[in-house]
Amino acid sequence: MSTLHMYWSGTELPLPDENGIKIEHRSMVSSVETSDGTLRIDSYGPNIQTKRRLTIKWSGLTASEYSTLSSAWSNYADESNALEFKEDATTIWSVNVISAHNSWKESQWYDANNDSYTEVIIVFDEA
Repeated sequence: MSTLHMYWSGTELPLPDENGIKIEHRSMVSSVETSDGTLRIDSYGPNIQTKRRLTIKWSGLTASEYSTLSSAWSNYADESNALEFKEDATTIWSVNVISAHNSWKESQWYDANNDSYTEVIIVFDEA
């Protein structure tokens, strides 16, 4: 039986929630200031790119899983790196991403045994 793994710049991350990945396609609009000082915005045409925005949610992270994710965030959040999903050793999906500004959101809760669990949401933009 094959196993799915998630990597960010080579660091293995815990898998997100079963329905924890949302992908939006966003048009990247270009603009230029013209010689008369007005702003020209191109919102259509061959020069407009579409890029993906990924919102990934992890719920119920243990302290160890949270530490792995937090460490990866500290190391890779400010630069473009590969986000990969591999089945065993075969890459099944990969995209270069950079985390969106201020996109780390977390909340914490405790179970009946007073064990701590954390929910983390990170937004990535395709680089």
